[in-house]
Amino acid sequence: MSSSDHAAPSAAVAPRASAVELTGDTVRLSEAAAHALGMRALRGVGFTEEEARLTVDQMVDNALCGYTFAGLSRILAIADDPKTNQARQPISIVRETDGSALIDGGNNVGYVSVSKATDIAIEKAKRNRFAVVGVFNSYYSGRNAYFLERVARADLVGMHTASAKPRVAPLGGRRAALGTNPIAFGFPSTRRPGGVRHGHRFGHVGRCADACAHR
Repeated sequence: MSSSDHAAPSAAVAPRASAVELTGDTVRLSEAAAHALGMRALRGVGFTEEEARLTVDQMVDNALCGYTFAGLSRILAIADDPKTNQARQPISIVRETDGSALIDGGNNVGYVSVSKATDIAIEKAKRNRFAVVGVFNSYYSGRNAYFLERVARADLVGMHTASAKPRVAPLGGRRAALGTNPIAFGFPSTRRPGGVRHGHRFGHVGRCADACAHR
């Protein structure tokens, strides 16, 4: 058979990476697929477009940073929380000074309320070199480092604390008296954006996002 009888070889085509991969009991999604799935899920439980975006942005970032427990699976906890089915109000500032603000989270998730608190803290600290912003009436804020990275990128030093229900018995104790929520710090850096240290946490009663100007 002559060479003219053969069909011209087709160019090699690189296999397209799947947006969804299954490995054992693990589901791996592309960043875009994870974001789209999270948006659909949160919209389904009553979140607005902005609320869903703020929440999913952090959850996807958490997973990319290796904190899979704080990724999209957290949507299941939010959906099952009785507070999610209760009425929500607009997030509002109930007390304010030049360098401080107290925010009523309006029963919105902390992913949203603490995000807004972080914006306010950064703005005030930029103007006054120091700011303290607190949030109450909110729940589930995710990874503290996420907010402090934003503070550090704004060339500020930040500290974030959160209250919690008693989960841990103190040394020598028999009953839970302490929460497990962390205290975290963020610092600007020329080598990488923000050095942050934080610990593990469970549920939240209130949040506090503090920022002071980096000197």
